[in-house]
Amino acid sequence: MQLTTVGKEVWRAARQAERLDQAGAEDPVVSERLRELRLVEALRKRGASWSEVQSLVGISRATYYRYKQRLKEEGLGGLKPKSRRPRRLRRKVYWTPDLLVKVETLRKQNPTWGRWPIWLALSKRGFQISERTVGRILHYLEQQGRVESVASFLARSRRGGMGKARRRTRRPYARRKPRSYSVNQPGDLVQVDTLTVTLGPGEVVKHFSAVDLYSRFS
Repeated sequence: MQLTTVGKEVWRAARQAERLDQAGAEDPVVSERLRELRLVEALRKRGASWSEVQSLVGISRATYYRYKQRLKEEGLGGLKPKSRRPRRLRRKVYWTPDLLVKVETLRKQNPTWGRWPIWLALSKRGFQISERTVGRILHYLEQQGRVESVASFLARSRRGGMGKARRRTRRPYARRKPRSYSVNQPGDLVQVDTLTVTLGPGEVVKHFSAVDLYSRFS
């Protein structure tokens, strides 16, 4: 039997085909992007503007140069679609049962408290936790049905007996202004309003305002 060797050109062609295959030459996306690059170069040589190139080929000037730079630096592999997965993913945080119980208890004791008052109460008790984390815990507890959202509590309070009892309460010191009453000079009518703001456990601020409806002096 006589053995012969293949020529160098055949070996080179085989190695080139293997490299192209590994780089993704058979990938339809890579082939399409190569075709787009060649079309853009041919159109630009004929003097076509970038707006014409984009309407004919479908890629912008920035995309063309990005593909060209990737091809130059990485070869055909640079034309493969890049993964859009973020490099740093937020790791799921598991809260301690004690912390969950504390947040749940504070919300049930104070149904209108948001994340800030609860965070303040926990900080005073020695918990090292951020306000955003408290918000995530509240969201988790609401999804699990363990606590009621503030909006749901307020809506239920308005529909329930609490609102009816408030409407039945008489306030002799507050009287409705007659429709025919006109304000002609400063001091004729003063609008008074009060507001209670709960900053945290045991921290309540009372806001009082009085506005003269004629001069708008407050």
